[in-house]
Amino acid sequence: MIVPKITFRSSYNAPNPKEVDYWIDLKENPYGAIIKYYDGIRWVNIAAANSFNPLDYFNKREVSELISTSISNSEATITADLEALEDKVKELQNNWENINDTIDNRILDFFVKKFKPITDE
Repeated sequence: MIVPKITFRSSYNAPNPKEVDYWIDLKENPYGAIIKYYDGIRWVNIAAANSFNPLDYFNKREVSELISTSISNSEATITADLEALEDKVKELQNNWENINDTIDNRILDFFVKKFKPITDE
C-alpha cells in the first residue's frame, strides 16, 4: 500500500503551494494553532473550511448566472402570484355585481309589494 506524502511547513510568510500541502501560519498564531491549505486561489484556514460559503467556489460568471436564475425564478413566482391575485379580484368583482343585482331585485320586490297599486277587483 502506498501512503501519500503530506507535507507541512511552519512559517510567518505563505509558502509556495506547489511545495507544501499544509501551512502552519505563525504570523496569525505564533504557537502553530492555525493550519491552512491552499484551495487553488488562496490559503484557507482548516477551521474556517468547515463553514461553507458557496460563493467561495464560484467565479464571477457563475455567481452572476446564479443571481440571474434566482431573480428569474422570483419574477416567475411574482408573476404567477399576481395573476392569481388578479383572478381573485375578478371573482370578487363578479360576486359583488351578483350581490348588487340581488339587493336591487329585493329592494324592487319590496317596493312593488309594499306599494302595490290598488285595483278594483
